[in-house]
Amino acid sequence: KQKELKTQELPIKWIPKIFELCKKLNIEFGCTVFYNTAIQKLISYVNFLKISSFDVKRTELILNCLKTNLPIYISCGLLTNIEIRDFRKNLFHMNFHNYELFHCRSEYPAKIEDIQMNRINKLNLSGYSDHSASTSVIIAAIMQGAKYIELHFDLDDKQGYETHYGHCWTETAFKYLYH
Repeated sequence: KQKELKTQELPIKWIPKIFELCKKLNIEFGCTVFYNTAIQKLISYVNFLKISSFDVKRTELILNCLKTNLPIYISCGLLTNIEIRDFRKNLFHMNFHNYELFHCRSEYPAKIEDIQMNRINKLNLSGYSDHSASTSVIIAAIMQGAKYIELHFDLDDKQGYETHYGHCWTETAFKYLYH
């Protein structure tokens, strides 16, 4: 399975090109890191690093991201409310304040009735990582106070690797959301 996932990674040689294009378009560019060696490969080409919900308890990976002094966006989909508060306290005690915590439902696709969007406001989370591909969910996240929204895209017109999970936005759906 891991070998199969490795083939789905964005090739590292693309990163500088994407970074330059984003800079030209005045778009901040970041990458989700899944392993420690990726951090050093990315550090010169990203404005921020992202920690996925599935990696939020990997202390070594998070500590290595903190050492970069880049902003870190962290999905909290697998953390309880108490774990989110403790996580925030730990970052505070390490004197690291350059982060954003994202609400997320780590389910593919996320069922709208299970998303618990009120956690954004209740826990003072600044972002939402979407796995629903639902316009109404994005609007609800913004209404709850989310300043950042992370979407997953299917750029292959429903032919991409993750399409069958049902959590990716298509270009058409995004255009509808954006307007």
